[in-house]
Amino acid sequence: MSLKTLCLVSGIALTICACSPAADDGPPPPPPLEASGQAKLDLEASDPKPSEQEITSAQAESDNAAGERTANIDWASARRDMASQSGAEPLVSIASAGGTPPPVPILLPTGGPVSVATNGGGPRFKQTSDGYYAVYKYDNYDVIVNGTNEIIGTRPEGAREEAPKFTGTAAGAQVALSRYGADYLIEFECYTINPQTGTCIEAEEALGVAESLVIRGTR
Repeated sequence: MSLKTLCLVSGIALTICACSPAADDGPPPPPPLEASGQAKLDLEASDPKPSEQEITSAQAESDNAAGERTANIDWASARRDMASQSGAEPLVSIASAGGTPPPVPILLPTGGPVSVATNGGGPRFKQTSDGYYAVYKYDNYDVIVNGTNEIIGTRPEGAREEAPKFTGTAAGAQVALSRYGADYLIEFECYTINPQTGTCIEAEEALGVAESLVIRGTR
């Protein structure tokens, strides 16, 4: 190779070296690859997420905890009203379970104290863990009075009074109210439905039964 050729080759090599970018100016490294296949399964197993059953169970526990809250009953007012009822016989003797009256004041429609029905006839009264219910037979429907100290959902603390509220149902109607801090629900179950009105009881009549409630038992 002649000296001229050697110099030409050396010059080209120097030019290429001068034009090559520095190592620091290179392109950024590619992003890390996402795990797939068995590697992805291994990662998910190392950080498991709650199953649908676990989520449902946790929600049920939360709901149960909320349902276990009990109302603050104004027993002093209930006793005063009970004492003012002339001729009213207390129901503690027949409404007690293990010697303990229901955890709410007993409100019943007027017409005398209810009696325990052993033969399936007449009014029926049953004490429950959160209150009581009583069943009356009217001409066109059954009346079921429910009292409870259980708090469903959220509501202000302390005893409260709420006026009766009428709601029509497929089987009849119901009226809800609060007294002495407890919640009461009066259900009207129709024997037959009037095709003209779609029910067996109108709001005025149902509210009249609710207005007739008087205290018949307390602690």
